[in-house]
Amino acid sequence: MRPAHWLALDAVLAVAYSVPTLLLLVNLASGMAGALVILVGVMAFAGPVAIRRPHPVAALCVLLGGLAVVGLMEPRAVLLGLLPMAYVLYTVAVATRPTTACIALVASVGAA
Repeated sequence: MRPAHWLALDAVLAVAYSVPTLLLLVNLASGMAGALVILVGVMAFAGPVAIRRPHPVAALCVLLGGLAVVGLMEPRAVLLGLLPMAYVLYTVAVATRPTTACIALVASVGAA
């Protein structure tokens, strides 16, 4: 498969993950802060899956930031970010230097 096909597959996976994430966040969130949790959660948990191949470290940073915001506002929803974090962390480990991968691993364990 060509690189464009892999990027398209990542986009399809991101959309497929965003649907159950949206439904679960709508169920968990309440109040005005809930609307922000839904918006940030879907973008921060599904978006990095789509951009993980060309920009793996940026995708992990967006995901960790989203975990922090969602964790402060709706702690039960943090579990939704663990699957994409593992998926993006694997790409960071494969595509970057070992030092960068170790720093990413420590940051991910700290966020989890």
